Amino acid sequence: SQKEKDRNAAIFARQGNRNPFIDFPEYADCIWGSGNCTTVSVQAIQNNTSIRIYPNPTSNFLNIEIPIKNVNATAEIYNTYGIQVLNSTLTNNIINISALQNGVYFLKLITNVGVFTKKFVKL
Repeated sequence: SQKEKDRNAAIFARQGNRNPFIDFPEYADCIWGSGNCTTVSVQAIQNNTSIRIYPNPTSNFLNIEIPIKNVNATAEIYNTYGIQVLNSTLTNNIINISALQNGVYFLKLITNVGVFTKKFVKL
């Protein structure tokens, strides 16, 4: 819930650590529920190095290169406080980030083959 995300961000601001089960609820479902555990598979981790974002740093658009064909992806962007600032279905492997303030962000790509996270800088 948004309340838990806000609480997690407040704890991070004070203590410097986060609750991964709030940021990635699929982990909790994988461990204690009946969820699909492929998001934490070895294959997904290995593929993370092949996902490429460019240009980095960037001002307006972020291009995402996914070497796997026919991947459905949702892009979530988080600021350094762990607050989600953008959520979008990936179209043509480009995300418009022009509305974001300058700073460091984390792109979380949720796909049918895994979850990938990359850091980028908005100028």
